[in-house]
This record gives sequence, C-alpha cells and structure tokens, in this order.
Amino acid sequence: MDISMKNARSLFEKKQYSAAFDMYTELVKTEENKKEVWFWVSKSFLFSSQAPMNDKRQELFLDSFSAACKAAETIDEMLTLEHDMLETLNEWKRKTIKEKLKGIKKNPTLEDCNKYIAIFPGFVWLELFIQVRARDCQVVNDYIENNGLEKGEFGNKFPSIAVTNSVTDDEICSTELQAAKDIFLTEQNRLATFDDVSADSASSVCERILRGLFVARSLSTIHSCKESNSDIHCSQLKLKAEITSFLLDAKISVNGAQVSILLDGRLKDYNILQETYTEIQIIDPSFNLPPLPSVIPEKPAVLPNASNSNSEGCYVATAVYGSYDCPEVWTLRRFRDNTLAKSLFGRLFISLYYAVSPMLVKWFGKTEWFKNMWKPILDEKVKALNLNGVENTPYEDRQW
Repeated sequence: MDISMKNARSLFEKKQYSAAFDMYTELVKTEENKKEVWFWVSKSFLFSSQAPMNDKRQELFLDSFSAACKAAETIDEMLTLEHDMLETLNEWKRKTIKEKLKGIKKNPTLEDCNKYIAIFPGFVWLELFIQVRARDCQVVNDYIENNGLEKGEFGNKFPSIAVTNSVTDDEICSTELQAAKDIFLTEQNRLATFDDVSADSASSVCERILRGLFVARSLSTIHSCKESNSDIHCSQLKLKAEITSFLLDAKISVNGAQVSILLDGRLKDYNILQETYTEIQIIDPSFNLPPLPSVIPEKPAVLPNASNSNSEGCYVATAVYGSYDCPEVWTLRRFRDNTLAKSLFGRLFISLYYAVSPMLVKWFGKTEWFKNMWKPILDEKVKALNLNGVENTPYEDRQW
C-alpha cells in the first residue's frame, strides 16, 4: 500500500493531477489512513480544476476535504488539515493567476480580462468554505460537547492558523504589471511591422492592436497596490500613462497616408492620461511630465485650406465643377470634415480617396468623358446632402 501511495504522490508531483486523483480515489477504498488519502483526493481534485470552478465541482472538492476532516481523531489533526488545505488553495491560486495571465497574453481580449477579474471573489469564497467544512466535523462537535462550549467559543479558542504561503497583493500586482508590459511590447512590435496597409485591411489591423493595448492598460491597474506598496503603484500608473500616450500618438500608414489608430473616444483617453499624470506626480514629485499628445486625431492625408489652389483637395469634385470654391464643393468639403472624418471607416475612405484621386485627375481630369461620368453622381450626392441639412455656403476646411 505504501508503494501505491508513493506512486500517487509521484503523479501529483509530476503535475499529472487527474491521474493522481483517480489513483487516490481507488486507494480510499482500501487504505486505512482515510484522513491522509481523502486530503490528497481533495488536493489532486483542486489542482486538476480550472478557476473558477462550477458549483458541482466546488461541492465535490469540499466534500472530499470534509471526508478528510471527519477522519481526523484530534483537534490538532483537524487544524493541520485546515492549514494545509488553505496553503494548498494559495498554491492553486498562484498557479491559476499565472495560467490565466499567460492565456490573456496569447490572445488579449477584454472579455478574457473580465473573466480573469471574476476569479478573485471565488478564491475568497473557497477559503471561507474550507474553514467552515474543516470545523464541521465530529472531533470538533465532541470537543464542544465535552467542554460545554458554543460554536463561536470554539472559534475564539482555536482561531484559524495564519497561512504563510498566501499570495500577497504585491505579488498579484507585480505579475499583472509584467503581463501588461509584455502585451504592450507585443502590440508596439506588431504595429511596427506594418509599413503600409490598404484601406481594406487597415480597420482589422487597428482593431487587433487597439484590443491588445486596451487589455494591457486594464491589466496595469486591475489590482491597485496604492496602500500596500507605493513603488509598485507608481510603476502601475506610469505604465498606464505610457500605454495611453501611445494610444493617442500611434499612427499607421494607409496607402501612404498617416492615420491615427485611435480615432474615436480620444477625449476620454486624453482625460485619463491627464488624471494619471496627476496621480503620478502626487506619489513621485520628481516625475517630469512628458508632452501631452494631441486630443485631435492625425488627419489621414494632407487636407487643403480654402485658400489652396484647386489642384489640391476634393480633386474629382474640383475637376468636375471647375473650382475648389463653389457651392457643390463647399457641400462635399463639409461632409468630408464633419461626417466622414469622425469615423474610422470614413477616415479610411478619405485616405483611399486622397491616395487615388490625384492621379486620376492628372490623367483624365481635363477630358469631357471623365467629367460627364462623375457629374451626375456628384450632383445626386450634393443634392441629398443639401436636403439633409449640409450647407452649400463658403467654407474653410477644418484645421486638425
């Protein structure tokens, strides 16, 4: 029997937790030392489980631990089991945190990040349930009855033994901070690989990079070490600021035109950056405030001023109507600046337009067939815009 126990223990140490669980479960039927075997059943079951456990698995785990406690013959044995299982829980907690963060680094999504955050209340409840199950056993009931105690009095007489292997807030913060740094670096490197992209692929590229950056920023301050360790907290805030600044500054080349990867919600991120800098300066007065990025996104291409010659900007419309300053082109310029430029797809369309239209106008702009082909299309668009409230009065292009 000792050989079987050693084999089961060997499987556990090799992290073959499911196989160890199966072997210990078989040993329960024959082994005389039920206390030890049931403890290893519960330990193997815990380490073979993913966090958070569903209700059924959690109950099975607690039942096997209760069986170990029920087999205890003295109060000291019960307290040892309780302490050892709380130590085990913290080992599992440390392992789970690392595994979850590893998974997020491979595929950073806010959904996975939220699932990660959701595991922490489960750890607290499991710790409480372990303590409750440990003390709900025959040896405790006998002691209470023999000594004329109440349940509360027993708890005062035998408080839970402090767990020395507890995962500290500083540990969690440091682990999350490193994961955030790794994801941030990955997305920076990813962006650097795109020298120039087409308008069709730009949206998916930006979305992938932004997803990773938002996860990295979330991870950087999920668990604040504000009170326990100001140095770690300051590092968290500095990384958060660095990621936010990068979000506001980062650009991608789309058909030769530089486009900000973050086009929407920039004011919110700008405010986040300012607030973070303020927090950093409170903790670290020597911190030198870097220049703040612009809250206005980088324009996708060189957009003309009203004073520019009609060889620039709204190329096709200018060629068709003969002037950059006329009611039809004023309408189209307003639509470009006030509608298209406010969305990612709109700005990508502008990028594509300014990448292609100058060459088309250079080749065909003076031909009648080119003007005759485009004029009905533009006339219809201008008419629709005017009916929807877009003015056709003199207009100066927006300065970005």
